Amino acid sequence: MTKENITALIAATCGYEFQIALEKALNKEKLDALDYEPLLVEMATNNTIEGQAINLPLFEIASMVNMHFGNLCYRAYYKEEGITKTNIDYAVLWGELVTKLAERAETATDYCILGSCIQMQFAPFEDREECEQFANENYYYAIEAMDNVYELVNLVGGHLTEEYYENQELVTKAGEKALEIATTFEDYTTICYDENWNSPFFDTPIYKTAAAKAIALKDQASEDELNNFKSCLQEQDDQETLNAL
Repeated sequence: MTKENITALIAATCGYEFQIALEKALNKEKLDALDYEPLLVEMATNNTIEGQAINLPLFEIASMVNMHFGNLCYRAYYKEEGITKTNIDYAVLWGELVTKLAERAETATDYCILGSCIQMQFAPFEDREECEQFANENYYYAIEAMDNVYELVNLVGGHLTEEYYENQELVTKAGEKALEIATTFEDYTTICYDENWNSPFFDTPIYKTAAAKAIALKDQASEDELNNFKSCLQEQDDQETLNAL
């Protein structure tokens, strides 16, 4: 790659800008995970490209590492022509890279994206139990770093109760923290029902406490907020809370 190509890559501040710069550098209209592999190894390990510091946020690097190494593990497992490593080789390298990134992680988004490496058919590390432990730790740190009810509830629905990963202990931790920081009618109804009208805490002390708090604060709710909450309660058949409103 030319000096101009390197300059464009290190200047990128999001995954899309990086993709465009790499397409230009390699003169390709469609990139392959193999194109990213050597760059991601250096980026995850040292936060550099050819020794020069990059501007991508850590979560963007982690997202690319998860996506492309997940792709390479899949292709290696099915022995695709042109893939020279085994899926275990890629999984071990992937684990090393997310571990390096975790050492520099600071934000809830960083920790969420790192933890999400487990949300796939193929995952980093040679042993899936090791990956589960890695995910547990990073999702724990994500909860610790969050200060927003909406983020905590979405973490539960989008990460902690999924097909390839579920952790009820962290679900409870997220719900309890959401209760601790909630102050408004909307906060408490969000704990009861997420944006898709799912109720991750239904029939638990967390749900019951949030519902009671929402009832106590119903006078501060707009008509739309109140009607929306009633619709969720009807959908869930929570007649007790509905009657209290």
